[in-house]
Amino acid sequence: DDDDSTPQPDDDDTTPQPDDDDTTPQPDDDDTTPQPDDDDTTPQPDDDDSAPQDDDDSAPPDDDDTLPPDDDDATTDPGFIDETYCLDWNQATISSPPSLVSMLAMIGVDLADWPLLLTPTGIDEAAGHIWMLSGSPFEGTCSQDTTASTSDLTAANPGTWSDPSFDVGPSQVDLLAGTYSIPLYGAVFTGQFTPDASQVVGGTIEAEANVTQMNSACLFLPCFTCSTGVGDCLDLSVQNAVYDATGAGPLIAVP
Repeated sequence: DDDDSTPQPDDDDTTPQPDDDDTTPQPDDDDTTPQPDDDDTTPQPDDDDSAPQDDDDSAPPDDDDTLPPDDDDATTDPGFIDETYCLDWNQATISSPPSLVSMLAMIGVDLADWPLLLTPTGIDEAAGHIWMLSGSPFEGTCSQDTTASTSDLTAANPGTWSDPSFDVGPSQVDLLAGTYSIPLYGAVFTGQFTPDASQVVGGTIEAEANVTQMNSACLFLPCFTCSTGVGDCLDLSVQNAVYDATGAGPLIAVP
């Protein structure tokens, strides 16, 4: 019976101690070694109680990985978590600037070949939160280009979730278009998941697009000085966006 404060594997009595490392559930395993029997309410990496904590083992009911959200509630997988969705520019309405697609075509860029990719990484239904990544594909595909950085759309704050609708951002996203990279400042994404999780529909994108790399863009588009104080920007406003599930699993996070 090891009742001192040093973690040992043999504290088998029923008196609460901070070092109970056996496999029998006890209320007092507070050391930092993962074990299946930490039943107290103090957050540890091996806490198997029924309270919301960071439980990293592989057993239910409260298995929380190191990523948000805390999945200790009774939420069932809605089908879209860790799925990648690919924007179909052909179905979207770009209301601002309305001539963006034709301007890009003049410099040899077909916007339809450069969709945005989104992956919802988790939801917390009780709190109304959602977490999401965005990424870039190879030209003309919906396959992630892992040489391009991903953007954590909810790094600063979780997005808003109200089944089936989401609202994430503002954040910065880089839109690849041919040899150009168009930073989207303050980008906000909204949309609704279909019941079968096969699509996001009714999507919107609102952002400030930095088109400085496109030297002639401001000859045709209503540019202004970016809010950063550097570069030429324009207001990007997209409605009726549709994203299709790729079936490829989640985006790989790329710094």
